[in-house]
Amino acid sequence: MSLVAVAWDWYARNRDLLTAAGAMFGGGLLAWGALQQPAFVSRPSKQPLDPSHALHTTEIFSKAVEQLGSNKSQIRLGGIYTLERIARDSDRDRGAVLEILTAFVRQRAARHDADVAADRRELAPEIAAVLSVIQRRPNAGQDGDDARIDLRRCNLHGAILQHASLRRANLSGANLRDADLGSANLRQANLSRIDLSGATVTGATLSRSNLTGATLRKTNFRAADLSGATLSWADLDGAILYGANLRGATIIEAQLRGASLHGANLQAANLSGANLSDAQLGLTNLEGAKIGQATLCRAILRRSNLSKAILYDADLTDADLCAANLAEADLSWADLTGARLGWADLSGAVLYGATLRGADLRGANLRGADLRGTDLDGADLTDALLQGAIMQIDEEPAEVTRAAE
Repeated sequence: MSLVAVAWDWYARNRDLLTAAGAMFGGGLLAWGALQQPAFVSRPSKQPLDPSHALHTTEIFSKAVEQLGSNKSQIRLGGIYTLERIARDSDRDRGAVLEILTAFVRQRAARHDADVAADRRELAPEIAAVLSVIQRRPNAGQDGDDARIDLRRCNLHGAILQHASLRRANLSGANLRDADLGSANLRQANLSRIDLSGATVTGATLSRSNLTGATLRKTNFRAADLSGATLSWADLDGAILYGANLRGATIIEAQLRGASLHGANLQAANLSGANLSDAQLGLTNLEGAKIGQATLCRAILRRSNLSKAILYDADLTDADLCAANLAEADLSWADLTGARLGWADLSGAVLYGATLRGADLRGANLRGADLRGTDLDGADLTDALLQGAIMQIDEEPAEVTRAAE
């Protein structure tokens, strides 16, 4: 933790024990520490500093930080906006201002796991003000500013952070239920164990972000960029990922029951062990995706691209795969009982040991498919194409024989 953050945390913990004079001294000491910080963390100024101007800035800075410790909301707000003005006017002090303000939020809006009601309260005016400062700051995302934004385990329920630059920010364990992060930049951000239930994250950039163990129930990620993101063990039940980019994402053992992924790009994504029951995956690109041992019962995968996907031991009971592309996919030991595969392309697919009892395979392309040990009892293969399919002739069901003829 930086000198600024340490100083603020100490001041926040001890301000009630300080006398009025002591409080002023403590505020001055904190400001001194804040003003020393830029010398170590910010780039050198291109213009020589005017000593009188520097002294004036020091006095304003000191007073503003002191105001953050006030018991009156209006005075705290005044300190926040003064610090914002300093950050706008002085590149040298911008990093220190960010660290002071985020330390202020961590102390004033700490998340309480045991107090659910507290986590649902409306944001205090000064917390909302700090978030507005972060949202509208100039030159956002430059010089590593975003990495200074540390709001871990903060209660930010319903926060407005549209278009905010939060690249590499630390929001782990924070409560952002029902927040608006539309078009925000959260690239490479630490969002592990964050609660974004019901939040709006449409069009946001979350590429290579860490969402491990996050709660994302009914979160709206429509058209968001989650390429290369980690969502393992996340709860995405009912989430909206319509048209989202999840290429190369790691989504191991995540919960996506009833999630909407229509038209999403999941090429080369890792969904091993994920639960996608009742999920909407129509027109989704899952080419080369790893979906082994995943649960996709009753999932809608109409006209989706699953070519070369790994669906080993996956549960696809009653799934809708009509006209889907499963060419060269690995479906060995998968359970496709009652699945709808009409006009699907299964050419060259591996269905070794798979169960297709009662499946609808009318008009499906099974040319060159590996059907050894496949259970096709009661399956409908009317007009199916089986040229070159590999199967055990002596155990071939009557339906397969008629289709081949």
